[in-house]
Amino acid sequence: MDKILRNELILELDKLKEYLSLDSLRLYISYWDIKNDDILYNLIDLLEKSDMEKIFDKKNQILGNSASTITYELVALWIVKRAIRKTSLIAVEDYFNYLKTDYFDCYYIMWLKGINVGYPVELEKNLELRMPCHIPVESIAEEFRKNIFLQSSVFKIKPSALLMFKFRHEKIHLNGSEETNNYDFTRYDFFEKIEDIRLLFTISFNGIFGIQSLVVNTLSDDNVPSSGNINWNITNFRQTKMGIDVSYSDFSNFQELYIKFAKSKRKDFIRNVLKRLNDYATLCNIIDKAVEIRIILEMLFTVSHEKDNSISKQLRTNISKKYGVNAKERSKLSHKTIVIYDWCSEAIHTGQIIFHTEDEKENFNILFKEFEEIIRLEII
Repeated sequence: MDKILRNELILELDKLKEYLSLDSLRLYISYWDIKNDDILYNLIDLLEKSDMEKIFDKKNQILGNSASTITYELVALWIVKRAIRKTSLIAVEDYFNYLKTDYFDCYYIMWLKGINVGYPVELEKNLELRMPCHIPVESIAEEFRKNIFLQSSVFKIKPSALLMFKFRHEKIHLNGSEETNNYDFTRYDFFEKIEDIRLLFTISFNGIFGIQSLVVNTLSDDNVPSSGNINWNITNFRQTKMGIDVSYSDFSNFQELYIKFAKSKRKDFIRNVLKRLNDYATLCNIIDKAVEIRIILEMLFTVSHEKDNSISKQLRTNISKKYGVNAKERSKLSHKTIVIYDWCSEAIHTGQIIFHTEDEKENFNILFKEFEEIIRLEII
């Protein structure tokens, strides 16, 4: 039976391909067109016969942390487009492989803004950083190259790179919304791990960068029959400044940091500091920057239970002791800490910083850069 159905499906797809090549507009046929169009009638009938367990009978197909209804009409559209992209034989083989297997390849993706790589960089097994046009899902990569992907969605900002985690997804089809509501969607949640990597990029290169995530989603490969919908989870995006181009050698620092972070017993604390620092790097207003700098310095260099020591005293003592190479440098650094602390306190309490001279304003900017580096070194 399988062999007969396979041959019938291949013949039907070959006929459709020949027909569609004469009428290219049919390539853009949508699910809503099918109801009043018999072009796919025979193909849908064959697909229904081949699906013994009726998994495509208006069931919810689970993909990552979401679900969408997939019908025989949608599967027919998928298999036709697959046949055109590859061949009828490959399309049919992909379809039957999905029917008989329990798992299929998927990609959990975080779309990033602010970092560029010229080629895929393997961060660890099955986890890569790459440009969107090099994504393994051919149909998505092709749309991105045509500048349609993302522009056609509600989200208008183009990503500059993506973090991609490849994993084996369980094939699950559920009946109705009640079953879907009771399904544990967290089982495929790789967000925390990938989010930690994004935050570590903040201090991995020469400087501090506000590399932001636009959206996270789960994509199946083109050889998986699905509804074709991309399930967007839009993140709390903050506009970055100019992006950075990173080379292969730049990732040696990152690898060392990632190993240290994985072994750290203070992951939650480091994660919280990095979140603030990452957001800080996107700020332009000096008042906002001053407020964030003071909070970050207090997180790193003060101990809340030291009631006898004021915050400013803890800061100047701990910073100068750790980053002053000799007595003279420690004295200088202690004074600088008091100056920047007073400026930041003024920003917090009055919402402004008053510069009396241009030299004072320039000194303020120089101090900020110096303390940014101290913060980066302290986190490392």
